[in-house]
Amino acid sequence: SAASKLAFERLALHQYEDGPLLPSSHDFLPGETIWFSCRITGFESEAAGDNRNVKLSWKTGLLEPNKIAVEPPKTGRLDESLRLQDKDWVPKFVVSFLLPSFIPGGSYHIPVTVKDELAGSEISGVPASEINAMESPARSLATSFGVSFASLCSW
Repeated sequence: SAASKLAFERLALHQYEDGPLLPSSHDFLPGETIWFSCRITGFESEAAGDNRNVKLSWKTGLLEPNKIAVEPPKTGRLDESLRLQDKDWVPKFVVSFLLPSFIPGGSYHIPVTVKDELAGSEISGVPASEINAMESPARSLATSFGVSFASLCSW
């Protein structure tokens, strides 16, 4: 409908796929997988016979505390044909990110952008709870001895 406004219903972090929502006090460990889920409301749909088509695209990634990407961004599409009985359907996508074993501690972020391709609208956000990552013990020890990650990786 013309009155619909694209919005995030929920941006959440999980310890495993479809697991319970994590409290903001949760600390992730080096090498741990972070599961991120996003639910979207206020999207447009177009008639297609007896069905309604929905076309959404998304992009997300994991950023270190200094805003550097941990890995290349992840992208996807939700291209669905809905029947009348799907009126309560909520678009959702789930992605996982692997925290490297050798990471600096601090607050990591998962920015996400969703585009409603039918309405031409776009929204961006981040989960309300920060991703608190513990510094890897090896990194902490190396830092205390003045050894940098770059020097350990150079051949």
